[in-house]
Amino acid sequence: MKVNATMNWTIAKWTIAGAAFGAIFGALASIFQGGPAVMQGIQETWWWFAIAGFLTGITEMTDGKNGDGDRSIQSP
Repeated sequence: MKVNATMNWTIAKWTIAGAAFGAIFGALASIFQGGPAVMQGIQETWWWFAIAGFLTGITEMTDGKNGDGDRSIQSP
């Protein structure tokens, strides 16, 4: 698989989106009774979602469409 700028951007986009979601998720966890402090929640969750976003970006690249998001079923 040849790596180009579009592929790099797609992987970076998903990784950043995952990290942002993880930070928001960790911050929201602090509002529940018995939840962690805001910064502790963010520190414990952002990287899990960044890894998930990275893997999503890579799998989007391996669908053979160079990340255009077209997941339609191709007939033989």
